[in-house]
Amino acid sequence: MINSLLKQLNFSDKESLVYLALLEIGSGKVNDIAKKTNLNRTTVYDISDSLMQRGLISKYKKGASTYFNALDPK
Repeated sequence: MINSLLKQLNFSDKESLVYLALLEIGSGKVNDIAKKTNLNRTTVYDISDSLMQRGLISKYKKGASTYFNALDPK
């Protein structure tokens, strides 16, 4: 059901995977998201950039690591 709603909102399958993974885990590094979605890291970086441009996720630095988190779906 959620996937069909995301498709109506013009999410690609991979964008849906990344966004839903971030909603589930809250915040995580690209490696965490890649493991959760079974996508490679470079794909997750590309999709994360796309989702950030749409205002759906944000990123922050903690030490040398970059973390991504989903914004409120409302």
